[in-house]
Amino acid sequence: MSTITITSAPRTRTTGCPAQAIPPQSLTQFHLFPRLPVELRLKIWNLNLPPPRVVPIRCGAKSLSFASHAQSPRPSSSGCTSYTAVPTNLHACHESRLEALKSYHLSFGMTRNPGQIFFDKVHDVLYFGARDGYMASEAQFRTVMALCDPEDISQVRRLAINDSLFWVDTMYQSMSAANLTVEVLKQIRARMPKLEELVFVPRDENPVYIDEVELVPANSNGVLEQQMARQMEAAMKAVCDLFPDWTPPRWCIMALGSTMNFKTLYWAETTVIDVCLPHSSLRKMAIESMWVISLEIVFWASFATEKLHA
Repeated sequence: MSTITITSAPRTRTTGCPAQAIPPQSLTQFHLFPRLPVELRLKIWNLNLPPPRVVPIRCGAKSLSFASHAQSPRPSSSGCTSYTAVPTNLHACHESRLEALKSYHLSFGMTRNPGQIFFDKVHDVLYFGARDGYMASEAQFRTVMALCDPEDISQVRRLAINDSLFWVDTMYQSMSAANLTVEVLKQIRARMPKLEELVFVPRDENPVYIDEVELVPANSNGVLEQQMARQMEAAMKAVCDLFPDWTPPRWCIMALGSTMNFKTLYWAETTVIDVCLPHSSLRKMAIESMWVISLEIVFWASFATEKLHA
C-alpha cells in the first residue's frame, strides 16, 4: 500500500497574494444572545444575579443609616420598603425576570397587603438599622416582627441588627441594653425558626449614606465591639436557659461598609461623559481624567475605612 502524503494548501487569497493577518476587533455588541440554547441563556442570567445583599427594612420615619441625604420614598401604609436596589435581572426582559423570580420574592407585606421588597430568603441579609426618635429602632423591630407576614419572617436565614436597638435614645445603659437584647432574642427565637446567621452591627456615629452597603469585619479590639460581645454572650446564655430546646444561630459582630468599587464608579462616570460629550475631541481626555480621579476616590475611601476600624 502506498503512503499518502497530505500537504497543506498555501495560505493565499484568490488573487494569489500571501494572506495577511486580519487584526482582531473588539466586540462591543452581541446580537446573537436570543439564539443561544435556553440552558446557556439561563446560566448567564443566573451569573448576573447580585451577591448576597444587605437589605435594610423600613416602615415610617426615615432611617439614620441609609440615604439620609437623598430623596426618600414616601412611607407606605401597607407594608415595608427598602432602599436596596432591585436586581437588574428583574428589569432586563421577560425571561430574565422569570428566572430571577425563582430567587427573589416580594416580601414583608402588612395588613394582608402584598410585600414590596424583593428579597432572597436564602442569601440576602435582612437589616434593622438605626432610626430617628426615642426608642424608635426597637419599636421598628417590634412592629415588623408583629405585623409583617409571619410566613415571610419565618423564612429569613440571615439577619443583621444595629446596636441602636439596645440604646435608650442616644444613651447606652448597660442594664437596659441587656434586657432589650434578651427581648430581641426571644422574638427571634419565636418568629425566625430557620435563622442561620445573626449579625450585630455597632452603632455608628458616622453612618454610611448610600444605598449599597456590605458587611465588613469589625474592629475586634474596639471598646464598643468588646462591650457588645459580652452583652450578646450574656443574652444568648439567658435565652438558652429559658428555652433549652432552642438552637441559637451562629452570631458575630460586623460593621457596615460601602460596596463602591472602581469598576462601578468608572462605568458611571464614562456613561455621563458619553452623554455629554458623544463626539467631542475632549471625550478621550475626559475619560482619562476620570480614570485617575476614580482610582483616587476608591483609594482614599478604602484608606479612611481602614483607619476608622483600626
